[in-house]
Amino acid sequence: MRIRQQSWWMGMCGLAGATAVAMGAWAAHGMASRLPPEAVAIVQLAVQYQLWHALALGLVVVLAQRAPCSRSLCVAGWAFVAGLWLFCGSLYLLALAGVKALGWLTPCGGLALMLGWVCLLVHGVTASGRGWRNSQPDPGHNDANIG
Repeated sequence: MRIRQQSWWMGMCGLAGATAVAMGAWAAHGMASRLPPEAVAIVQLAVQYQLWHALALGLVVVLAQRAPCSRSLCVAGWAFVAGLWLFCGSLYLLALAGVKALGWLTPCGGLALMLGWVCLLVHGVTASGRGWRNSQPDPGHNDANIG
């Protein structure tokens, strides 16, 4: 995985986190008087998913620094980015603009988010060839050298 790709993902992580906080604040303070409660609830759901998956994308970047050639991390990163846009974006469109025609994107985004988590699981199980069978630390690994 290239440094440029990791930087792009970290940028997306920051953008998703910042917009999630902004949307959450707006939902809590400014939106309630302008939109029906159902729309506010949809925005709050999108905010929660967006914030958690922004953090997951940041985790992918951190893990990719230790395993830059991991295919599972590469797929996880792209799956989280796609899932954030599709799942959260379609919920925002539904709540704020009443666009129901793109409702089919929500489950597609949900599947992408799940794929991201499954890829993190695969990476965790297969990283350094140890998997779950041998939980003993690698004698050649020194966490003090991270950085």
